[in-house]
Amino acid sequence: MAEQVQAILDGMVAPLRDLKEREIFSEAEIRSIVSRRRESEYLLRRRAVRKADYLRYIEAEMALEKLRGIRTRRVLARQKRAEKEKAKETGGTGSSKEKKKKNHSGDAHIVQHVHFLFTRVIRKFRSDVALHLQHAAFAKETKSYARLGKIYAEALQVHPRNVGLWIEAASHEFFGHFDETSNERIGGGSVQSARVLLQRGLRINASSQDLWLQYFALEFHHIQKMRGRRAVIMEGGEFKEQQTAAANEETDPLFTEATIPTVVYKNAIKAISSDVTFRLKFLDLCRSFPETNAVESIIMDSVERDFHDKPEAWIARAAYAGEKERSQEENNDSESREDNSSKLVKRQKGNDGNANTVSNKVVDILEEATDHLPTAEMYLESIHFVRDYVTKLLESESDDGERKLISENIKDCNIFLDKLLRKAHNLEMKSARLVMEHANYLASMEKTEDAVNLLEEFVTTNDHSTEHVAVWVHLARMSEQLQPPRSGLPFLHKALKSIPMHDNGYKIILLELFDDILTSQSTVPNGVEKDKYISDLFEQILLLSPGEEYKVVGEKEDALVDLPTRSVADACLQYLRYAFQGGGITAARKVYKVAIRSNYAQSIDGKTQGDMSALRDFFDECIHIEKTASKAHTKRKKKSEIKLHLRRLYDSAISLFSDSVLVDDFQQRRAEDVILA
Repeated sequence: MAEQVQAILDGMVAPLRDLKEREIFSEAEIRSIVSRRRESEYLLRRRAVRKADYLRYIEAEMALEKLRGIRTRRVLARQKRAEKEKAKETGGTGSSKEKKKKNHSGDAHIVQHVHFLFTRVIRKFRSDVALHLQHAAFAKETKSYARLGKIYAEALQVHPRNVGLWIEAASHEFFGHFDETSNERIGGGSVQSARVLLQRGLRINASSQDLWLQYFALEFHHIQKMRGRRAVIMEGGEFKEQQTAAANEETDPLFTEATIPTVVYKNAIKAISSDVTFRLKFLDLCRSFPETNAVESIIMDSVERDFHDKPEAWIARAAYAGEKERSQEENNDSESREDNSSKLVKRQKGNDGNANTVSNKVVDILEEATDHLPTAEMYLESIHFVRDYVTKLLESESDDGERKLISENIKDCNIFLDKLLRKAHNLEMKSARLVMEHANYLASMEKTEDAVNLLEEFVTTNDHSTEHVAVWVHLARMSEQLQPPRSGLPFLHKALKSIPMHDNGYKIILLELFDDILTSQSTVPNGVEKDKYISDLFEQILLLSPGEEYKVVGEKEDALVDLPTRSVADACLQYLRYAFQGGGITAARKVYKVAIRSNYAQSIDGKTQGDMSALRDFFDECIHIEKTASKAHTKRKKKSEIKLHLRRLYDSAISLFSDSVLVDDFQQRRAEDVILA
């Protein structure tokens, strides 16, 4: 062991002597470096060698290299100043030629030693891909670009299933690396090597979407590079042979039709044939490059051919059609007024009863989609897309002619929405989200009465399911928007009768009912005292909240119902303030005692950050009420009673938040308000 360590240290003598002679490091520092390296080498020679010893050794050498770089620049600057002063003294009669820069062995020594350490640790721990990546990162940082190819090759031999390594290696071969000091790109430029790497990666990982997408992007990068080279040659008036070659490239289908990216795409969809999202990612990549219309058309044709039963495919086709219409309008700016006026005349003729010669392609595709795939999911996706499309049309800048055409497109979209929602209603689709979309549309058209009737018809004619809870709540809220307003309480009471108590939706309705009574002038059932009715509702909510919060379950299509719901913690805080405002501290104490003793306030398990924040606010409000009451009383007995209530509140809060960061705040405030007060 000692001989091996000494042999390694003997190899460091010459570069360390060079660093000492150039005054980069002092003699004491050289001794310290050698001592540390000897100790680290002995640690690496143990039988049970640890990866942490290697990493600690490498980290120390990296720090040493940074220090060497700083000191080397300082020494060179000092030498340069000395040369200038000497030249001034001699009257500038120095040699006309500058001395050639000498390569010192000490400058590259530490970097080479770190590479040596990485090689040794990777040999010991070959299965750790992070070590390979750290080695590659160090090579980039120290501009050891010649080593990078070897580093990636060794890593890929051990980790052929790591897709990221294949992509990084191909990127290194094609793009190289940009050197900020020389402002030049070093290495790279080999599209053939990059192709070989990605093709090898795909043979092993044929189902990797990232590899296919990067291969597709690589070919477009290469095409762009060739186009740029052609432009430089044509502009510079280079040799006739180069001009001829550039002219041939201009008509070469490899560039005009992007033949190679098309081949890559076709092979990719053979390997991964059933994922429409994967194909649409290729479309997104095409948008990053110019002149990709031919490839985009091929992608959309394949989506149209293979995915008739996927709503996302239909939506992608509609979005593509909308983008093409907008791009055509932008490309025809010089003729926009004439074109837009002629299109508008044709559209008006079509609306008068003749064939619509210039149709709204987006609407046409969506109509075909909903006819071919009459499902609630397809209808909902179409509705959401049309709304976003209309919003983009309204936000787009346009002249008078385009504005008229846009208004016609928006009119077509609104007609389509109305027809689609009516069709869904006639088909009796039992979708909560769809019926709420229809109700919102009617309300936006100032037909709130029709919206309420639609929601009421849905909940009365369909059997209860969890997603119908959202419709009941929506119905109650929308009824309050009628003219004159109607109370939503009757609908909430009906909901409680139709929903089983064990269903999560029952608690959601209770919370909605509780909030409605506290925040409005709504009346409670006849013959029932309001405060007693509110108290019973509150206790029922706490009984149905055994520690864990409810979740709103989505529909069969796994689409969540978008409904803002109340939380139990918010209800506690809301009721506390209501009781204190109406009945003072006595009523407030009754409320917070019931809440704190319930199962809901015994643990934070299953509670969200919003619930935790609301519970903290609840305890803060309780403490604030007690401290305010303490200041109002001068009798010692009353102050002692309030102090006892404060102690119990703090103890409950500390117990509840014992596993949370909030516990420290309550412990500190307890010491200030109770123990030290």
